[in-house]
Amino acid sequence: MRITILGDSWGHPFEPTQYSPPPGIDPSMITIRQPDPSHTHLSNLLSAGHNINNTARPGSSNLRAINRALTHEADLLIWFHTEALRDKPQGKQFRVEALAQELAGEAYHQFHELETQLGARTIVIGGQAPVYTEQFLEICNTPLLLIPNWHSDILGVSLPWVHWLNTLDVFEDPLCLDSAEDKLRMLEQANQILDLDSASDLFPDNAHPGAVAHAALFERISNLIC
Repeated sequence: MRITILGDSWGHPFEPTQYSPPPGIDPSMITIRQPDPSHTHLSNLLSAGHNINNTARPGSSNLRAINRALTHEADLLIWFHTEALRDKPQGKQFRVEALAQELAGEAYHQFHELETQLGARTIVIGGQAPVYTEQFLEICNTPLLLIPNWHSDILGVSLPWVHWLNTLDVFEDPLCLDSAEDKLRMLEQANQILDLDSASDLFPDNAHPGAVAHAALFERISNLIC
């Protein structure tokens, strides 16, 4: 089967890197948590039985991820959905939560064009940020598998609905119309998630799911497509 994986760093396997502390800093005094090696990632687990084209890139937005997948033929699309605010336009007044949902809708329309153009089945994973499930299902075809919030599933807790973990600069934007109280609430929600990731061995580098999570995801997906 021809499988295209699209998304951000959650869909992109990468090797642990060697960290060198700044000059004058004792390495023994620093603890750097590294990601699990690439062979434990879903992309490489699937490659044994399928033709994998991985277009996911660290830091990617949803729209950029979808655009990269446009030129690749595929029988199955696996989308690691990320935070919608990575596609935030410039020069427009906004409220954070409303803008996130609006941008997610734009991504879902583009994804529907992609799945229609390719005639591909889909698996959609709410990875770095959750899927707006009702909105997605109104726009897109019913996926072979939809995991609205894999992040929550991995940690085994109900996480706050956050689409700004890596776009915290939105709260300093003078065009942001949210009150100080709402900004503080949303920042506290982001901090809650970051603290949970940092405390969990299931996120070995504090930010990305490790081998245990990908093995469970592989089993779930392989049962559907084998």
